[in-house]
Amino acid sequence: MSSRKELLGDINKIVVKIGTTSINQDEGKLSPGFLDSIASQVFTLHNSGKKVVIVSSGSIGLGVDVLDLDSRPREIPVRQAAAAVGQSMLMQEWSKAFNKYGLKVAQLLLTYESFSNRLTYLNLRNSMHTLLSYGVIPIINENDPICVHEIEATFGDNDKLSAMVASKTEADLLIILSDIDGLYDKNPHNNHGAKLLHLVE
Repeated sequence: MSSRKELLGDINKIVVKIGTTSINQDEGKLSPGFLDSIASQVFTLHNSGKKVVIVSSGSIGLGVDVLDLDSRPREIPVRQAAAAVGQSMLMQEWSKAFNKYGLKVAQLLLTYESFSNRLTYLNLRNSMHTLLSYGVIPIINENDPICVHEIEATFGDNDKLSAMVASKTEADLLIILSDIDGLYDKNPHNNHGAKLLHLVE
């Protein structure tokens, strides 16, 4: 297998997906130190001529804290309300982190239609291309408050969303930051015999 240095050599556009458990490290609260670390690394990549897009989870977790809920809600309307409250706070924190390094950020909230409707997708691609050309870091999340939670109407999680973003924007690399070790043949939380797939040809 190639080294990281070899893999990153010819790469121009990178999508980084950051999970809720990575962002919320301090007793379930957002970790400014972690966001600063990401911003610092993106700054280094940016200075080496690479374009970076971030797919960020965390809005529902922040909203749960603000709304003083006892636990992460299962009811869709409550989850949507928490996401609506938390999203603006999440962007404020990302903006603050990147501002230390002189980088600007832009918020893009997407739904499944963003990719299933060709005109919408072309507009999205043009917007992202323009943002990157100005040196802005796009920060993407699913638009939970308006998503229709039916089959094929929602991404379900940001892993799928980040894969769609990477594919449709012709990114060279997708990095998923998660508390899961990698791709398994089954859900490791429910299956003790789940096998980690180190390489998919």
